[in-house]
Amino acid sequence: MTQEDRDAKLNNDGRRVLFYLSLAGVAGLVLWTVVKTELRVRELVAQGFTDVAIDSVRNHAYFPMFGSLLGAAVMIALVFVVKRGLGVKR
Repeated sequence: MTQEDRDAKLNNDGRRVLFYLSLAGVAGLVLWTVVKTELRVRELVAQGFTDVAIDSVRNHAYFPMFGSLLGAAVMIALVFVVKRGLGVKR
């Protein structure tokens, strides 16, 4: 195994670790948002709020989260397409 092969393997391992850390971060963000929102909904139900208020709380929590995740995925895909179109190596 040459030095270049070892360096390439280390780069791939680092990318894999970064990928898994990123996935764990996204999963943590989603889980945190869901738990925090549902605890807030439980408080509102206990206080006697209507379904309209509860739906509003859920919509204001979940829609921006899903929008940001979708936007990030689109931008990552766009970067890959542009890099591939320009012939840029990783």
